[in-house]
Amino acid sequence: LVTTNMTHAINMHRTDHEDLSEWIEDGDVEAIEQFVTKQKMLRGDDPDITYTVGIPPNCKAALTGPDKDKWMPSFTEELSSLQDNKTFFAERVPTGCHVIEPTVVRDVKRDEKGRPDRWKTRLCARGFMQRLGEHYFNTFSNTVRYETLRLLMAIAAGNDLTLTSLDIKTAYLNGFIEDNVKIYLRFPPGWEFDGEGFDYTFKYTGDHTRKKGRPDRALRLVKAIYGLKQSGALWEETLRSFLLSVGAAQCGAAPYLEGSA
Repeated sequence: LVTTNMTHAINMHRTDHEDLSEWIEDGDVEAIEQFVTKQKMLRGDDPDITYTVGIPPNCKAALTGPDKDKWMPSFTEELSSLQDNKTFFAERVPTGCHVIEPTVVRDVKRDEKGRPDRWKTRLCARGFMQRLGEHYFNTFSNTVRYETLRLLMAIAAGNDLTLTSLDIKTAYLNGFIEDNVKIYLRFPPGWEFDGEGFDYTFKYTGDHTRKKGRPDRALRLVKAIYGLKQSGALWEETLRSFLLSVGAAQCGAAPYLEGSA
């Protein structure tokens, strides 16, 4: 049983305190149980469930450490997804081309009780290594203003309209690299890519030695990946082209706003 007089004993943020007090007043048992589970997870008070999962600092720690049976399938799934999406292909690096280093981002997704549920891996680029005029030109992308959102909501409310929203997963992976731009990405540590073009195969070699100098072969990006400076701009252009192709019109005063013509 939790009462409002007991909440002062829990060390938590002010907004959490306000939420818990509201849940108690409303009798929202489910919300209270989820909050208590979260607190147990943070304090480690539940002896039956191990909630703490460390995020490996690098590929070697992930693929050779105690949780390698979780991170290896996750990495393989990421590479297979990029291959199915035709994000890049393997080829020899032309003379004079600067090769960008990759970076790998990992996270552990949890279920509603705070227990580890999915091990996620994402291959990204170290965008700070890109060179202006060689790897990118335009990086600007429009961002919606809150005034525009409030105006849309007011129009919808005044006309008794229904607003819907959607989330496009891995949106940046849908943007195409410009034809006059060549971006080469070094193979991620511990992996080797055999073959040429999109018909390549990849395998884990276990060799995490950092290679110096320009590699003979690398991955040439056809589509954007997270970390590139122009990923946002390329995704906006891809989405804009699609909306225009289905009959939408772009607002002149607010270029980020498009609707039926």
